[in-house]
Amino acid sequence: MKLRPNLTVRLGLRDEMATKVNEKNGNSSNYLFGPDGIMLTEPLIGKSPLIRNNARALLQPRVGVV
Repeated sequence: MKLRPNLTVRLGLRDEMATKVNEKNGNSSNYLFGPDGIMLTEPLIGKSPLIRNNARALLQPRVGVV
């Protein structure tokens, strides 16, 4: 939306989906914390670095002023 010849406002909506981030062979690792809050020395190795993926649809509003 052009408000003046030298002022433009842009509105938008960004959708970012976080999927698996794996290495070449499809494996991934993540360090976990024990019940006492200390990091465990053996990482969790599997197909996903996430224990639970809640990032299905991350809608983020965007505003740009030029």
